[in-house]
Amino acid sequence: MSTAQSIRPAAVSGDAVFIHDERRTTNKSCFLCRERRVRCDRTWPACKRCSKRREDCHYGPGVSVETKNDPGESVRVAELEAKLAAVQAQLYATQKEPSSYTGSGHLQGTSASASSSNNDPGGQRHSGLFGTGSFSGSVSGSGSGIGSYSGKPPSSSGGRSGSDTGAAYTNPNQPISMGHPEELPSTILQTILPQASSQDKEVLMSFLFGQNKLGTASLDSRLAAAQLAQSLTLHLLDASQYCCCSKLSSFRALTDKLPYLKANLSSLSPVNQAAVAILCAIGARGSPHSALLGIDIPGLANGTAPPSVYLTVGARRENACRALADRAIDLCWYGRLIKEGSRENLEVLVGLSALLILDEVQPRKSRFILRNATGMFEDLQRSDDLDQRETLDMRQTLASALFRDDAVHAAQLNQPPLISSFELEEYFTCTDQRIPDFGGPQLSAILEQQLRTPDGEPLSLEALERAVNTVSVWVCFCQRTFARITTGRWFRRPRAPSALGDLATLWRQIDTVHSSVQRLQQFIVALTEPPPGSEGDPYVLDHYVLLAVRADTRLIDLVNLMHKFLMRPDLLDGWGGPPGANPVEIIQRMRIESVMRVRKVLKLSAFYAQLYLQSQDKHVVHHLFMQLELLPSWTFLALQRVGSPGGPTSEEFEVTPEELEWFAMGLRLAVYYTPRAAVRLHELTTGQHRKSSAVSSTGSSATPALYHSPNSKLVSPVVSYANASNNNAQYASNLQNSGAALGSFPPISILPQADEEPLQLQFSLDDLQHFDIAPPPDFVRGGV
Repeated sequence: MSTAQSIRPAAVSGDAVFIHDERRTTNKSCFLCRERRVRCDRTWPACKRCSKRREDCHYGPGVSVETKNDPGESVRVAELEAKLAAVQAQLYATQKEPSSYTGSGHLQGTSASASSSNNDPGGQRHSGLFGTGSFSGSVSGSGSGIGSYSGKPPSSSGGRSGSDTGAAYTNPNQPISMGHPEELPSTILQTILPQASSQDKEVLMSFLFGQNKLGTASLDSRLAAAQLAQSLTLHLLDASQYCCCSKLSSFRALTDKLPYLKANLSSLSPVNQAAVAILCAIGARGSPHSALLGIDIPGLANGTAPPSVYLTVGARRENACRALADRAIDLCWYGRLIKEGSRENLEVLVGLSALLILDEVQPRKSRFILRNATGMFEDLQRSDDLDQRETLDMRQTLASALFRDDAVHAAQLNQPPLISSFELEEYFTCTDQRIPDFGGPQLSAILEQQLRTPDGEPLSLEALERAVNTVSVWVCFCQRTFARITTGRWFRRPRAPSALGDLATLWRQIDTVHSSVQRLQQFIVALTEPPPGSEGDPYVLDHYVLLAVRADTRLIDLVNLMHKFLMRPDLLDGWGGPPGANPVEIIQRMRIESVMRVRKVLKLSAFYAQLYLQSQDKHVVHHLFMQLELLPSWTFLALQRVGSPGGPTSEEFEVTPEELEWFAMGLRLAVYYTPRAAVRLHELTTGQHRKSSAVSSTGSSATPALYHSPNSKLVSPVVSYANASNNNAQYASNLQNSGAALGSFPPISILPQADEEPLQLQFSLDDLQHFDIAPPPDFVRGGV
């Protein structure tokens, strides 16, 4: 994977996240380039040509290395602007001879003083910023060649006359010397408006001097850049801890180092800088204080902003997250984290792989990182450099995370798992997890054993975390089973046994795991006090409820992936059925059942969308709709009604108007986090308005995609960290539980049997807080 095209934001001085660009070169070409007789850029420690070919680059003994600092984008822009101003001044000088000006607004200085300034050994040398000439002198408060101005035009006494200044531009064959930077406004004024009145010149001079104090080139902005960068980094690191994503085992090793990272931001190694970039990307996605990311736009609060601005909000957040992720990728590559095996490097690779999975519908970019992480893990497990204790601790911390990420990749990409069946035992030996076995103890029994506590003792945080991880492992085992069935060696081979029976068995296993996951959700919601050991984490129960819900959404993904697979037109090629059976008839029956299951999980997804709207961490609604993109036609299926062509056969499988409103509310909030939700929101709202006779009777020509009905309410993504509650009260009115024991909850299958009554959702829609971003009056006319 090439990282040359990755998005790299401009670094600022003292940036705590982005290191300065510097280039280390050698005095001779590398050995491989000399051998091939090609041009080498002589970059140390590996040239660009060898890095691109993924070959070991070496220069041999006796090579000298020189470090060259890249001046940075801002300096290059300043040089170009200064050269442009010089060319414009020369153009005016060739057209007409400027007259002298000795008004009070002219900045003058004697040639003698300029000469003495140039010969001053103590003066700071500046070149290339203002034309082809150079200037020197001590600029107050600045060392970058951009002066500090007082805001008032300097005195005109005792200096060079205006005719001298204009004469400097009469000869086009001589290079332009702009002189001291404080003379630039005066030079521009004298060149452009030589015949203006004294009063007009004073006004223009005041304006030019005032402009020098604005923007990123001003002294205040440059002095505050380093501290602002550090403050933003600290905020994003803190914000990552309030996201439930930080509780995933893939990020556990990185979050444990958070105090050290925050205390040593200015002196971190490349591996720790990559860890900071990963955690900052999590915080940038979930931070409710979007103004720190430059997303606080006037007009959003009162709804007067144009519709395109609403997409800009999510796009700018998306770009910030991608830039941080790309920075982490660059550090992993150029910092040699991928090539050098160590536990620290492995922890960063595991976290980076999980970060990329969260923002990819088809996790192709993260698969390269995961492939290197699994290989490094297996090498370290067999390495003689680590003792047995370190090996077991690494397996306990990272093995289950690698297993889960590999299962997600295999299912969504429909490719064989990177971890073979023979290597599974190595990932689970001597850990608190076991390889799932549907023929052995069931998941419900395992969870009840893990959550059972002695009488009078509260549930520990370790037990709760172990139960959530157990559920996640079983869910990922189902994903791995699907990948094994659809990509195995028997798939589409002549005279191969049919795997349709295995897919039908997988449906039943999904029902079993789904029932246990919902029991765990209700068990966590029934807890009224946070478990011991969670002091300092006000959202611990809320986060573990969300983690259990997100485990169930992975089952929803699997149902959608199975539906896509069964609807493939080439499914019958090489697939047979049992002896004497008609494979076409079998597949048709399975497709009918698959459509019914997809409609049921759509209703479940709508319920989870409104649940996310009531949670403390509302950014997870973005992940929900990202995962629904695995089924591209989900909005079309959700809008179908009973009796319509191809629609649901009964109301049990029909998405109700209330559930459609839950989808719309979730998509309105998801637009705040990513622009990709706007397309689905437009499809959903236009479909609703097209089917609604009440809206058509009003005669309104607008079909606003961010429009909401008068009875609907929106949820603010802004949550005050200081007002966090230490209980699970926000779910109490939604979950009506009969007790805290896990076995007291009846199983709930995704697809009820024919003789079962339609099950009602356990959650009721409560009054929601209002969104702090008002919808625009018309979204369609905004150009969506």
